[in-house]
Amino acid sequence: MLIRAIEPVHGIPLMQRRRGIVNIHDLCRGPARLCQALHLGREFDGWNLLLGCRLWITSSTDHATAVSIGTSQRIGVTSNGKVSLRFFAEESPFVSDPKRLTTTKRKDENGREEQNNCHP
Repeated sequence: MLIRAIEPVHGIPLMQRRRGIVNIHDLCRGPARLCQALHLGREFDGWNLLLGCRLWITSSTDHATAVSIGTSQRIGVTSNGKVSLRFFAEESPFVSDPKRLTTTKRKDENGREEQNNCHP
C-alpha cells in the first residue's frame, strides 16, 4: 500500500522546517512531500506498519470525525487503469493531487451505491 498523503496534526513546526514551507496543506500531500516531512528514507520501503516498531499506524480519536470515503482510479497508472484502487477522505484539503481526482461510486452486490462512511 502506498500512503500518498496525511493530515498533519502533531509536529507541524518540525515538518515545516524539513520541507522549508509554511502552508500545512502542502506539507504531506504526495508521497515525496510526505516522506520529506516525516524524514522517511528508502529504508522504509516495504515496511510493515502493523508491527509498531520505529514507524506504525495507530488509531486516535483526538482529531477524528466521521468522514465519507471516496474511491478513484490511481493517478499515473496505466495498467488496470479502470479499477478504483485509490481511497481517500472526501472533502479533505490534504488529499494528494485533488485536481486530477475523479471519484467513482462503488456499488454493492445489488447494484446500489455503497455508503462509504467511516466513523472513528
